[in-house]
Amino acid sequence: SLCNLSAALFLSPSSCKTEAGRQKESGRKMSTVKSVRTLGRSKCTAPKAPWGKPAENGLRIAWLLEPRAETRALDSVMKSRVLFHNAGKAPVCFATEDWIQTGTHKAKDASGKDISVWAISRMGLRTRMIFRLAPGEYAEVEGHGLGVGVGSHETSSETSIYQVGCWIEAQQGDAVTFTPGSVPVSFQTWRDNEGLKDSVTVWQEMIAARFMHESPMPAAAADRELLLRRVMRDFPGTAPTAEQIAAFVTDNAPDALVRLIKSLQARAAAMHFAGELSGGETKFRVLPADPDAAKKPRTANNPGHYTLSDQASLQVSRRGVGERIVNEAHLSLSAPGKRHDITLPDGYDTWAAGWVRGTTVIWITQKGLLRKIDFTNLTKVEETHFEADKVTTAPIPPDIREALRAALTAPDAPKPPPPLNPKPAAPAAATPK
Repeated sequence: SLCNLSAALFLSPSSCKTEAGRQKESGRKMSTVKSVRTLGRSKCTAPKAPWGKPAENGLRIAWLLEPRAETRALDSVMKSRVLFHNAGKAPVCFATEDWIQTGTHKAKDASGKDISVWAISRMGLRTRMIFRLAPGEYAEVEGHGLGVGVGSHETSSETSIYQVGCWIEAQQGDAVTFTPGSVPVSFQTWRDNEGLKDSVTVWQEMIAARFMHESPMPAAAADRELLLRRVMRDFPGTAPTAEQIAAFVTDNAPDALVRLIKSLQARAAAMHFAGELSGGETKFRVLPADPDAAKKPRTANNPGHYTLSDQASLQVSRRGVGERIVNEAHLSLSAPGKRHDITLPDGYDTWAAGWVRGTTVIWITQKGLLRKIDFTNLTKVEETHFEADKVTTAPIPPDIREALRAALTAPDAPKPPPPLNPKPAAPAAATPK
């Protein structure tokens, strides 16, 4: 909504980092902006992903299916995330929903024969997320869960971030090639569509609404410079030049702010993007349904809602704070008003949680620390820490220990992205004769 945009027009690593400073500078309380998961290029890592064909400006997406594996058992459930990446050479601004579901996924077997993909659209509040990505930056939003197998929509009980919304009706032994459906990217919503406003018009109105939040124009030159720095930090995401500052602080015309808005709106065309993006293919082989699946350990090391028992669930979220990737988690308990907060390390693949469905203990591992969280008594959760040498001797069930180890050593673990402009390799030193 526009009231959210009054605080910060764009959600990106830079705007998240400076929001507190803007509030302090402006001397007034500003609206709350919903946190999003953004991945800054300079300090973060990017998952190996099935990227689709990029748009002309370099924006591309990938559907990540988790857990990451080359095989899937019948009646199993996969979580999904949609990753956006600016592979171009200039900043890109776009909008999409915070929870993506689509009925246009496709699948084929090894012979190229279509596999039925059955989907439903679930109702619920979905927020329009606005991103500004510099070259090389990433952002992610959540996708619906996907079930595997004919009839899996009747037997699956797992909750995957949000509820499962799509089923790939493959058979045992199928070598599946999954092609995700396209993702609409546009500032336009159904309300704008009723008013016959296209994406560019809505985008320009958003920019104007953000800047008019600064009116009336201050008279003092120092205040005007601060205003210009504040709004240009949101758009186009760079500091104003000395020439721009000098021109704005000396512009005493009544419509100085309006003229600034129009000049920056003119620059919006190059950054604005609207259209549809498609991810690349993901391949996996379907294994027989595991009759002991309910008794085997389950793991988590990414955002989502995970059912532990009828009385408890694990809630995990991730957000960008400046150049940090902050993981947050808590146990949601059925006892009235009860929850247990869990501290997690920053970053991707830095922790993992393991449990067996229906029990009352969850184990969480990270570098140098193993924790046992016992929620048998919902009103008094007990947390035990095992550090250093005690990690290897902790009384953790062997199958859970192995599941945690596997969760943190996935074959396609994230790798640092390559530099945008790699320096040429230094010439090899001459070999002494």
